[in-house]
Amino acid sequence: MHFRLQLVIEDADGVIVETDQLASLERVGFGLATAGLTLDEAKSLLAACQKHMILAQARDYETMIKPCLACALPRSVKSASNIVLRTLFGSLKIPSQRLYHCRCACAKRSSFSPIAALFPERSTPELVYLQTKWASLMSYGLTCDLLADILPLEHRLSPRSVRRQLHRVANCLEADLGDEIGMINTQSSMPDGKDRPPAPMTVGLDGGYVHAREGSNRKAGWFEVMVGKSVPDKGDAKCFAMVQSLDTRPRR
Repeated sequence: MHFRLQLVIEDADGVIVETDQLASLERVGFGLATAGLTLDEAKSLLAACQKHMILAQARDYETMIKPCLACALPRSVKSASNIVLRTLFGSLKIPSQRLYHCRCACAKRSSFSPIAALFPERSTPELVYLQTKWASLMSYGLTCDLLADILPLEHRLSPRSVRRQLHRVANCLEADLGDEIGMINTQSSMPDGKDRPPAPMTVGLDGGYVHAREGSNRKAGWFEVMVGKSVPDKGDAKCFAMVQSLDTRPRR
């Protein structure tokens, strides 16, 4: 059996502007080894589809942005080059023209690259999401291996680049949180009216699960216990504990 997979691109009016063949597959027989797509075929198909779609989108965008918005005259082309866009289904080189600003809107003869301005990060959000999510759950090396196994990445990611991406996202998230808001005013008294200890205090916390029993019922489940010990620089140490599911005043 012969399969041909094609990508048909239409404009906004529904007119077919491009037809590309993505893959041609042959299958003999039907069984576990020949059923559907293999992993390599799926990766190749995704990479080809990604390439054709993004290049078509880039051409359409350049055609739309080339005329001046004020006078509708086409802007002059200064130069042309390629920019690299890293996506979930491979890295692509996208042709990018550098256009002169029209003199009707800008007296200075300066230029700009509309395609490059669209991708300041040069990595799509989905690729960044998977890199940071998996790198936060496992080592950077295992993250690179996993991404290479399931995604059609042209070049294997390096652990160093994944680490930089994770730290960049973490810094952005920290910045979005804003300034910390103190929960306890250090100049005031404690909630129970007692003054804060003047000397430094060391506090240790730990937790665990205890098997709950009600009489002879051995299937009562488990409950969590949080315990701790405070050791002031001067004075006696104190121990404390909390059972959140049973304590009527867990916050206090």
